[in-house]
Amino acid sequence: MAHSVSGVSGRLPLAVESALAGGAAMVAADVPMALTGVSDPKTWGVQDWLSDAIPHAVYGAMVAGIIRKGL
Repeated sequence: MAHSVSGVSGRLPLAVESALAGGAAMVAADVPMALTGVSDPKTWGVQDWLSDAIPHAVYGAMVAGIIRKGL
């Protein structure tokens, strides 16, 4: 079934779906770490952010692809 965005029937672009899924996973992982003091993303450098963002981006792409295939 296609998504409906603002009354327009159709799917979001795969890149958008991937970014939303990956971003949601990143928030779900990083916010609790920050709130509990396990880690402080404010102190992370570029390498730290990349090592966090890249796996979440891949995860988002996989989730979006699987959802599109209907598996």
